[in-house]
Amino acid sequence: MPVAVYRSRLDAKLERLEARIAEVLERADERGLSTEEGENMHRLLGAHRGVSEALVGLATQTAVIEWPRLREARF
Repeated sequence: MPVAVYRSRLDAKLERLEARIAEVLERADERGLSTEEGENMHRLLGAHRGVSEALVGLATQTAVIEWPRLREARF
């Protein structure tokens, strides 16, 4: 799959997650969400973003590898 597809999927997913977290934090008073819980959500989102960015970077790097050539039997 082209790297651009991974990038667009990641961007869309992160936008949905950020919107959901913002929605939950806006209703924090109604639900009794603590500051610590809000910070934890942002921390988890940051961790997810970091891992996802690393995977997109890895996909970018592996796109240039000649995989069939690496699979050739060599003696």
